[in-house]
Amino acid sequence: MGWSPSAKYTSTDGAKLYYGNKTASELIKDGVTELYPVYIDRTSIVSYLDDNVAHINMDKTDQQTVPGSTINPQLDTDPSDHVIPLYFDETKNSYDISLESSFEMNKVLAHWLYTGNGSTIMTNTQSDQGSSAKQAKYTQVDLNVIIPEGVDVPEEIPLTFSGYYFQPYMALDTVSRDKFEIKEVTGAEKWNITELVSNTDPSTTFTVKNPNKSRNITIRTILRTNGAYGGKKIANVSARTIQDEQMRLIDSTPLSVSKAKALELLKSQESLTITGLIDGYVKLPTTSLWGLSIDLSQKIPAVNAQTPVSLSLSSIPVTFNKNSKNLGDASDQNLGTSRVAYKGSLKDDSLNTGTKPSATVEGDTIADAPASFTASGLTYKFKEWNTKADGTGETFTENTIVTEPLTVYAIYTADAPVMNEAPQLTVSDKTITQGDELDLKSLIVSATDKEDGDLKDAVQITDEGGFNKNVVGKYTVSFKVTDSKGASTTKQATVTVVAKQTPQPPTPDNPTPDNPTPDKPTPGTNKPLPNQAKTIGAKTTLPATGDNTTAGLSVALLSLALVGVAGVLHYKKNLTK
Repeated sequence: MGWSPSAKYTSTDGAKLYYGNKTASELIKDGVTELYPVYIDRTSIVSYLDDNVAHINMDKTDQQTVPGSTINPQLDTDPSDHVIPLYFDETKNSYDISLESSFEMNKVLAHWLYTGNGSTIMTNTQSDQGSSAKQAKYTQVDLNVIIPEGVDVPEEIPLTFSGYYFQPYMALDTVSRDKFEIKEVTGAEKWNITELVSNTDPSTTFTVKNPNKSRNITIRTILRTNGAYGGKKIANVSARTIQDEQMRLIDSTPLSVSKAKALELLKSQESLTITGLIDGYVKLPTTSLWGLSIDLSQKIPAVNAQTPVSLSLSSIPVTFNKNSKNLGDASDQNLGTSRVAYKGSLKDDSLNTGTKPSATVEGDTIADAPASFTASGLTYKFKEWNTKADGTGETFTENTIVTEPLTVYAIYTADAPVMNEAPQLTVSDKTITQGDELDLKSLIVSATDKEDGDLKDAVQITDEGGFNKNVVGKYTVSFKVTDSKGASTTKQATVTVVAKQTPQPPTPDNPTPDNPTPDKPTPGTNKPLPNQAKTIGAKTTLPATGDNTTAGLSVALLSLALVGVAGVLHYKKNLTK
């Protein structure tokens, strides 16, 4: 195949190889003073086919893979691993994906393919030229791209293939094997890309027509060295270039994921993976080995892409903190977390379903304002949400546009507690006659409270004062009323029980000699009445009488009067005991 400064070129990493067209001056310039021939045994081709490597976006970073989109930095642990956690962006209608697949062969095999070595190796003198079948009997490498559901597939896919020893031949549906038309081809074979290939430029640009929006697309490539079958070899390429080359298939226009699909991926927490594989066939001539005819043709084992592109969507968390612990409130400070779209708000973004956050439920709207609470003699009322616990940050509302994870804190205003006024209670005194009925609650005139209103029905008798309607005396009755906040008022009323009046004996209607009418003298007498007095000079004297009967009657009446008075006094004394 060529010459190397290393005696063990095939097994030495980084060893150089020179083709036979190198001049001595070029070798001296490279500092080469000794060269060893490098051979390849065509019977060992199979072992080299196992060293192929396929990549997707090998030289692209995650950000270059998704141009114009924002990656979640909290979740993207490796900016080049192509496991890309995108923010769901409220302002974007689609998410672009820039793709490039590459294929790297074993360096010995790459040199062999480029040099060609005549018609005995890698021949394309087959009868099925133009076949799209798998393992058609000509040397081919198929780059198979798998576009998953969720990625929008255009009807036209512009591609660029670059290779020094392979060139694009056709594009086809991987499953059905139907060949696609190429937009730029003018010849009769609309699928044949050969007319677009240059023998001076390793890159070929073409557009695949994909009216059915197939998601499984194969780009078949063939060797440039077979000029008789459309191969266009690029001359004078250095061995170093061939050794380091990676065939590349570049999607000139990014594919895209719609906003609706992105939202679906976000809600399902699923990822979207774009991958591919390389396979093919190496056509070798039949050879004779130990007298046996052997076909050394081999299929190229399928090689999956080492770095598939995996996309997922994430939202931004907004955590609500009660922020009352330092104020003396010992309740749970976690009021929950809501998710919001990047560059969206909790009120209007695509994630809003009206779910309120709590300590156990993830929401998608703003949290309810914390209830007022009293601590250390002060009443704290919610004022706003703020991005800083001391209230010096930005005010946060349901309309705030969010671009990064946030914890927002409840901010309060402190009010002195409102003094609760005690209720007003009015009662009245009462005098009753011994034995009369009395409902003590009838002594309640009114009971009102500034906050609670009429409390008359809530008044309680706390002390009846020994009240007994049948016993003459004065009784002090205590009343109490309490409002809803515990303030109370006590009042007393006096109940007086008086004795019943004693009835006077009636005056007789028919006087008798033993019971004369007091105002009239006994018939047959002409003496003055006992209560009449005679005035003599300045003195008043009892009238003179010579009738002992009248005098005795007067004494008797006086005695009866004195006895009656004494009886009445004795009776009253017993009542008051």
